[in-house]
Amino acid sequence: MTNLQRHIDTALELSSNGYFFSKSQQKEALDHLNRAFSAIRDTQWDGELMQKSTPEERWDLSCDIPSSLHLVKEKHRPLFAKLSMDCDTIYKLVEYRNEFKNFEIVPKTKENNDYAEVMQFIVSGVQSNFQDDGRNYLKEKLGEDLYRRVRWDWHFVRNSRGTDFIRVFWFLDGRITKLQSILAMGVK
Repeated sequence: MTNLQRHIDTALELSSNGYFFSKSQQKEALDHLNRAFSAIRDTQWDGELMQKSTPEERWDLSCDIPSSLHLVKEKHRPLFAKLSMDCDTIYKLVEYRNEFKNFEIVPKTKENNDYAEVMQFIVSGVQSNFQDDGRNYLKEKLGEDLYRRVRWDWHFVRNSRGTDFIRVFWFLDGRITKLQSILAMGVK
């Protein structure tokens, strides 16, 4: 299999769902399309026109050829035809590129991950032994006097990407304070 076909197949495989799981997957697919275009562009040096032309003519032609797929426009079709480059494949790559740019990014969800079960596990863990362990740790780190002045409030948060986590607000003497600041006060 040629490099050209391998890059096209890889790009199409990455986009087979009609969306991408991440921005990096989209970038990888676009990169493979660019590599396919580079493979076509590099083969033009083997054409009969290039072998019969002078170095100056080759230089002028090479400057006119777009260096990347996103630079290819309809105005380049006569140049590609003159150089015996595969116009149909090039413009098909441009079409793929435009489609891939418009695909949505849909983050993967963890399989077999029931939200209610996970949240129940976290809640039971936080409310039981883990919270007692946390209190003991804080008493040890902060000392009894400072520990009495510290309170915290935790709740579940879902960010814009759908990731769930626990956010904790720490209070010292009723004022919201960073945990690092509280722990620094407890260091003797």
